[in-house]
Amino acid sequence: MRFISRLLFWVIALPLGAAILVFALSNRQTVPLAFWPFDEGLELPVYAIVLGPLFAGLLAGLFTGAGRRLAALARVRTLAHRITVLERQLEAASAKAAPTLPKDHP
Repeated sequence: MRFISRLLFWVIALPLGAAILVFALSNRQTVPLAFWPFDEGLELPVYAIVLGPLFAGLLAGLFTGAGRRLAALARVRTLAHRITVLERQLEAASAKAAPTLPKDHP
C-alpha cells in the first residue's frame, strides 16, 4: 500500500511540477499590478501574480491542517490519560470488592 501511495504521489507531482515550471518560464513578462486606494503599483511577472496566491493558499491549508491535527492529538492524549485513570480506579474497586464475595461464588 505504501508503494502505491508513493507511486501515485510521483505520478501526480512530476507532471504538475513540470506544468508549473513551463508556465513560469513561459510567462516571465511583467504586468502592472495596482490596488485602488494606492497611487503606486507594482510591476510583477505574470507567473508571480498567478502562482503567488496559489502558494499562499497551499501554505494556509497546510497550517490549518496541522492545527487541526495537533488539536486532535491533544484530545487523544487527554482521553488516553483519562482511560488510564479509570482503569486504575476499576482495578482498585475490583480489589476492594473481591474479599466481600462468598467463597463458593464462581
